[in-house]
Amino acid sequence: RVRLMAAQLAREIRIVALSAPLANARDVALWLGVPVQPHALMNFAPAVRAVPLELRFDTGTAPHAADRLAAWLPAVHRAVTECPVDASCPSALVFVPSRRQARLVAADLEERAAASDAGTLGVGVLHEALSADDRSAMLELFAAGRLGVLVATRACCWALDGVRARCVVVLGTERYCVREQRYVDYSVPDVLQMLGRAGRPLVDSAAQALIMCPVSKRAIYRRFALEPLPVESRMDAQLHDVMNAEVAARAVGSKQDAVDYLTWTLLYRRLLANPHYYGVAGTDPRHLSEFLSELVERTAADLVAARCVEYADEDELSLAPTNLGMISAYYAVRHVTVE
Repeated sequence: RVRLMAAQLAREIRIVALSAPLANARDVALWLGVPVQPHALMNFAPAVRAVPLELRFDTGTAPHAADRLAAWLPAVHRAVTECPVDASCPSALVFVPSRRQARLVAADLEERAAASDAGTLGVGVLHEALSADDRSAMLELFAAGRLGVLVATRACCWALDGVRARCVVVLGTERYCVREQRYVDYSVPDVLQMLGRAGRPLVDSAAQALIMCPVSKRAIYRRFALEPLPVESRMDAQLHDVMNAEVAARAVGSKQDAVDYLTWTLLYRRLLANPHYYGVAGTDPRHLSEFLSELVERTAADLVAARCVEYADEDELSLAPTNLGMISAYYAVRHVTVE
């Protein structure tokens, strides 16, 4: 949208984007309008790190997730104790699926340390239910080296700004989803974010990471951890709310405007590069035009049925926002919720 507005206003903009290593970085760069010149696009391999990383896997064969987590506890203790605890800086981070698991793992680490006459490890627990003061206190103790191990839930992996450790353990790669009532896999960005916590620049000469996952998932996580990630667009599945917001902002006033808007998206770039992924027969103009027109027609019909958008003419080509649509866009509420 920003690039479309810049083109309409004839004004130049500068976009600075950071991401994980990408397999199709050039497509993303062209979408962002990065000029074709040296040093405008820099794409590094995953192995390029400030601190070299030794990545290991421990796979489990137990049929149930809870049984696998219990079986991995001795390996977690070994991985943590193999990392020397420096009094001036933290030692290990352990990521677990839930708050309950965080408490169990912390208690198990302390019990095993006491039983081995190694003394206390200094184990802290960090989860999303802690108050802001408790969370800050826990991170300060970990950063000061008072805690040798910090056990954190998966949801906290994005809130550990500046927190790093010599060793990172990902205890399990599945979490229980209440909505779906089943165990679902961690997303790849979540796992990469956890691995990114391994290694302290200017402190460690090497870092260690241990991923504990089912046997069937080992190859998948190994590939995504050691190879660049391809990026595909999901706008075709999320277009309803995007179009509703653009119609409410008067940036899109007709179906043709919506088609023109899509030509500025990453979706359009990837349609040209990988058409079969999106169910398009080919990359010639006729196939692309038919796909985009049908996508806009379906999306507009769904928004009209949800009473977020209405047709402004008898030909059903012009689009206008309704009160419900403007409320939905203003509060970032999904159109299905409004419906």
